Amino acid sequence: MKNKNTQLILFIIRSILTVALLVFIFKKVDFNAVGQVLYTANKIYILLALFLVCVHVFFKSYKWYLLAKELHSENTLWGATRSYLRGTGLAIVTPSRIGELGRVVGMKGNKLHLGSLTFVDKVSELWIVIFFVLLGGQRFLTGFNPIFIILALAVILLFLYQFRRLNNAITRFVPF
Repeated sequence: MKNKNTQLILFIIRSILTVALLVFIFKKVDFNAVGQVLYTANKIYILLALFLVCVHVFFKSYKWYLLAKELHSENTLWGATRSYLRGTGLAIVTPSRIGELGRVVGMKGNKLHLGSLTFVDKVSELWIVIFFVLLGGQRFLTGFNPIFIILALAVILLFLYQFRRLNNAITRFVPF
């Protein structure tokens, strides 16, 4: 009985927070301006952007699924997708995107290790950004030898290749 009462109270609190956030957001949005922009925008670009967002969410969810599956084999792609979207939604409204840790809710496995996997996920994104910055920035980095840039890219690729071992190292040295 206590569990049902707790679930009911949590449902009511979530509903009130959802309605309050929606009211706050809708008060800030000028729907006439949004409608005008959508009317004048190229529909192909909007559809292409929506498609690319779906592709992006799929790949990010799949990456999260692969990471979480290493920790607990019963995690599913659908569960990882819900978890990723939940964490992203929380990250939008929290400072420093700390809400990304909300991904661990609903996933199977040790929650602390899953939390460390969110860190590994973010570090992998950082390395990818650094890779493309170096790749694209080599045109502007006239003071550096191209060999240095090639070596830096090789180190980053080696790091990404050893990604699974990094996860093992983090879970080995983290005391919880």
